[in-house]
Amino acid sequence: MNLIIDFDSTICKLEGLDELATIVQKNNWDKNISEEIEEITNLGMSGQINFEESLTRRLKLLEFDKNDLDELIKVLKLNLTSSFIEKAAELLKISDNFFVISGGFLDFIYPVLEDFEIKKENIFANEFIFNENGKFVKHNRDNPLAHPGGKITVVDNLVKSGSNIVVGDGFPDHEIKISGAADYFIAFVGNQKRDNVVENADYVCNNFDEVLEVLKKINQ
Repeated sequence: MNLIIDFDSTICKLEGLDELATIVQKNNWDKNISEEIEEITNLGMSGQINFEESLTRRLKLLEFDKNDLDELIKVLKLNLTSSFIEKAAELLKISDNFFVISGGFLDFIYPVLEDFEIKKENIFANEFIFNENGKFVKHNRDNPLAHPGGKITVVDNLVKSGSNIVVGDGFPDHEIKISGAADYFIAFVGNQKRDNVVENADYVCNNFDEVLEVLKKINQ
């Protein structure tokens, strides 16, 4: 059994780029920009716009550097889903292969998760590109996760035997099941509930205790 889990609004309670927007605006607050980024996030997660458009539009609104990223990592570590913290070891144990696949960014996801003994090579996410002064200039467009259907591409390339089970809150997670790359999709609603995602899920879980119970049922 290959377990594939999303990061934003699933493992973590928050959306990474939304929180980054809050951090970079703290000394020059622009409510409109923050609200626009949140709205774009929701449009992408509900499938109303494709992920590439969602990502590009949000990043165009942000100016940040590595210091802002360090602050973001601290915030995200304090806002991990409590049931994930409690059940991470069991989730790793019950799965033959444990992957985190996210439209977020490896630059903050791996530092947040490194204490959970999740292999870095099993975390797939987008990548920031910084200049010599540590300022963000662009994201890596060669990464499949920067494009529509990126999660499907990553899962297809894993080429692991056994069933693929996806846990996430957004339409890009559900797309993996629709494409046939996953056998089951578990909608995680403990942090965000999107009706069009939930209505097409094989299972709906409020926390990772419930996710574990579903995995045990599937694994019987």
